[in-house]
Amino acid sequence: MCALGLLLAGACGGPSVREPALEQSRYDALDTAGLRKLREVRALLATGHAEEAGAALAELRVRLPECVYLALWQQESEISARGLEAVWPGAAKAGAPSPEQSAAIEELRQVWRARAEAGGVVELVAAARLELDPAAARALLERAEALDPRCAWVPYARAFLAARENDWAVVDAELKRSIDLDRGHLPTYWLESWKFARSEDPELASEALSTWVERARGDPRIDERLVQGAELDLAVLSVVQGEPKVAREWLDKLETQLPDESAALCARACAAQALGHVDEALELAQRAQAAAPGALLPVVQQALIWQYWKKDPALAEKAWGEVLTLSRASPEFGALFQRLRARVLLDRDSQAKSAGTGAP
Repeated sequence: MCALGLLLAGACGGPSVREPALEQSRYDALDTAGLRKLREVRALLATGHAEEAGAALAELRVRLPECVYLALWQQESEISARGLEAVWPGAAKAGAPSPEQSAAIEELRQVWRARAEAGGVVELVAAARLELDPAAARALLERAEALDPRCAWVPYARAFLAARENDWAVVDAELKRSIDLDRGHLPTYWLESWKFARSEDPELASEALSTWVERARGDPRIDERLVQGAELDLAVLSVVQGEPKVAREWLDKLETQLPDESAALCARACAAQALGHVDEALELAQRAQAAAPGALLPVVQQALIWQYWKKDPALAEKAWGEVLTLSRASPEFGALFQRLRARVLLDRDSQAKSAGTGAP
């Protein structure tokens, strides 16, 4: 791998993957003590001690007030304490909120609006994150930019909003500005991989994601669900690139990290598949789907099995179609990625049929 900060040349003079720089802006950086404390806070959150985590983050923010990550994790602790869903890009969403949840969401939004009024760039960026109305979020981001035009979180957030609206020209422009401002901003590089996925260049997208995973894995500032989602995306990209064994390796790594029943069944399915017990693997993946009907991973596994081990293009196409349907029901970027990958596979299969060659 090239030295950090250098460009990796793309094929045929096309786009290239940029590695995140080691240096961090003042809005990202945490000293050793801050990183250690954030790990402790993350452990509190993971074990259900949201209020204690929130208090620790509020105290830590007094010492490190310019770190945006700390503000976002403070939000997460407050969200968890209210029994609400996380808002990290890779977090699952569980349908429409109840009236009680809606009231709690609005109360938290008002809390952060008040903090934004009394605070500065960090509070404005964090408050924008909770806004359901894109126009309201953009207004807060404009105020943050007026205070500091060199904060990379502002163009990153604008790119995120534009990606949700499928305005990829704006995504491109804002990502470029964000990287120009901060070559070490990990969220920007995460989002940049979607740009490569949008261009349907699986090799480039895979390189971008694997580079990001290498840097983000184990970083307490980054939600591990984003890393796990990226690893699943790498598995899907491996399928697109005709490398099912690599896909299986990524799934092996990923599934051992997921503790719920569906993920445990997926892990068993992956082990059975590795041993050559394809029918058993398929049954386990189907049971995993029954345990979590809205989950993408079990359906992706079934698609892999039908396409590359059972050699049944019709049932593989059906499974990838189901991935497409499930992903459309989710607003999250992980689902967007699965949708793009499923669309590529289905389109490629359709083209092959039209040419009379069958699926590759």
